[in-house]
Amino acid sequence: MRKKVSKFRVEEINNFHSKVANFFFSLSCLPLCISAKLILSIYGYEVKIQSGIKVHEKKVKGHAWLVFNDKQLLDQNENINEYQKSILIK
Repeated sequence: MRKKVSKFRVEEINNFHSKVANFFFSLSCLPLCISAKLILSIYGYEVKIQSGIKVHEKKVKGHAWLVFNDKQLLDQNENINEYQKSILIK
């Protein structure tokens, strides 16, 4: 049974979560995505977590971000264009 979707837009919930989490905690992108996915699922949204990797200065860097309806939910200054998508968590 599909949950009723909240009157709040997914972007509003995600932005609020990001601001609160960043104010109180110093979490990396994956724990932030996991906690945002849990909160958004409570509100009835089915979001996915996409991870990706890139090579920067001879080091492999990883990143995770949320995807909703094939659209990335990103922070304002976040740029994922350099990342190769790897694992998608549904």
